[in-house]
Amino acid sequence: MRPKVLNLSLHSCCRCILLSIRGNFLLGIQFFWSLGNVVVTMWAWLVLGPYGWRVMAFGCAVPMNISLVGAFFMPESPRWLVSQGRTEEAKQSLLYAANMNGTELKDFQLVGRGDKSNGETEESLMDLFSVKYLKLNSLVWTVWFCYGFVYYGIILFTTRLFAHDHDDDDTDDDKTCHFDYLHLMISAVIEFIALFFVLLGMEIIARNLFQSLFYGLSAAFCLLLAFFDTSTILITMFSSLIRLAVRGGLTVTWLATPELYPTHIRSSGHAIASSMVRLAGVVCPFLASNNSVSEAV
Repeated sequence: MRPKVLNLSLHSCCRCILLSIRGNFLLGIQFFWSLGNVVVTMWAWLVLGPYGWRVMAFGCAVPMNISLVGAFFMPESPRWLVSQGRTEEAKQSLLYAANMNGTELKDFQLVGRGDKSNGETEESLMDLFSVKYLKLNSLVWTVWFCYGFVYYGIILFTTRLFAHDHDDDDTDDDKTCHFDYLHLMISAVIEFIALFFVLLGMEIIARNLFQSLFYGLSAAFCLLLAFFDTSTILITMFSSLIRLAVRGGLTVTWLATPELYPTHIRSSGHAIASSMVRLAGVVCPFLASNNSVSEAV
């Protein structure tokens, strides 16, 4: 019997990864991001004051090393394997995924995009930077950059507001720091509420409307933080609400971005958009830590 041809195109890939659960899977990743924020705040609370920043940095390096080791045990992308001519390995990767999901794949052969026998035109990563995607990239990258600027900016600035001056005049580089960790913890934990809002509404509310709602709320809360009396309670409340709204907006953006690009550039488009957040994370400390920015209460 002639084996079934499994074409790694947009439609067949969507069937393989089950679009009906992809949104929930991507949302689940965001829960771990917020969990990491809570854990690192707790770790700082425990060690930064008594032991200094060196112990803090060592502890933060541990999960990164675990991730480094874990990456070697993750299955490779079948699509990437086919693009490299490693068809048999791609087939085994798909069979492994099917077995993990309790699905049986009958005998098949893989045909990737650009294969002449498949009659499809060749596509490349450079398509992402073509004029065709200029408008889309501009919009997506702007949204991701603005998210990163507000998210990291509010964390850095509220941390600065919650910091207490240390009375010790010791100038050693192991000098410890003190913060109001309770308020920082509250603003970190509240991100989980945003994720539950997204979980409840992502299949009901349109992606663009959902993002606009969250980002609009974050802008309103930023204005309230700027103009109202900045007591400790109000700082905690507004900074928490800002993080809730921005986290909700980013989560929807995270879900929507891969859906905007065709399969062959989807991962790269998402990765470059995500890099805009890191670029904002480089830029915003120059504002948040600038002495000309008033922190009077």
